[in-house]
Amino acid sequence: MTARCDLRRFTISADITSYSDAWQTQSEPQAAARARGSESGAWVPSQTGAALLTALVAATGARAVVEVGTGAGVSGLAIFGGMNDDGILTTIDADGNHQSAAKAALSAAGIDPGRARLITGVPSEVLPRLTDGAYDAVVINDLAPEPGLYLEQALRLLRAGGVVVFAGALGEGSRASDPAQRDPQAVALRELGDAAKANEELVTALLPLDDGLLVAVKKGTES
Repeated sequence: MTARCDLRRFTISADITSYSDAWQTQSEPQAAARARGSESGAWVPSQTGAALLTALVAATGARAVVEVGTGAGVSGLAIFGGMNDDGILTTIDADGNHQSAAKAALSAAGIDPGRARLITGVPSEVLPRLTDGAYDAVVINDLAPEPGLYLEQALRLLRAGGVVVFAGALGEGSRASDPAQRDPQAVALRELGDAAKANEELVTALLPLDDGLLVAVKKGTES
């Protein structure tokens, strides 16, 4: 009986997720970027995940956002969808092909090139060079190889009231949600979630989207 109930919940959840994705509004540049990302193997957020990202960025009144994992530009377009008209996105990816694809996506959407700072480099080397407390939102699309590092950097970079979003916080196939999975990445992702939840500076939520979407708001008000 329990197994049947669990299966029913899973089926309903899958149906709801499909409906939610179909319900979201997606522009032609977003759809084209999503297709390019799927073809190239770049990480692409779900339509629901992208819409939530837009809403979160809008809620902060963001004028400065940092993104790790540029991909094909789908999440970048979602970020710009929520940013103020004078907002600037700094997006970091070690793969130059990803940066080229994202640049094309932003251009197709009519985003002023001056508002997008695309950096090709290793995120763990680039992030420490960014200014403390200067960002309204930090979006981490690629948590490899050190998830904990990104939490540390996000806390440093965010202003009070800013939001950090970790996509894939449970790993591929949500492996980290299974305590039996003890591989280093699954363990590191569980530690990331535990550390964020325990941090008194943060208000957190873990959502069942995009292999685990961990959202955290930095407490306090701007001085």
